[in-house]
Amino acid sequence: MREHWVWYASNVDAATRVWIDKVKQTPEKSDFNARNGLSMFYRLDDDLIRREQKIADILAASGDIARKIDVSIEFARQFNDATVPPGQ
Repeated sequence: MREHWVWYASNVDAATRVWIDKVKQTPEKSDFNARNGLSMFYRLDDDLIRREQKIADILAASGDIARKIDVSIEFARQFNDATVPPGQ
């Protein structure tokens, strides 16, 4: 998965060409869709979970969500090595 997004970021022109040739979009729409398709994965670490938990706690305290929740169950860290470039 990581290799796809690394390739994509370095080959936006080729992705634009796919939109033009295969999807039959105008060059303008193709360029927009290709650039809009850029993505990057970030390591799911303790800092991220702390930030997300703080948001959830604020939402619970304000009544925007019904009860306090543990957000850590939403983050699957076992995929970090498959999705995030080394050193990130």
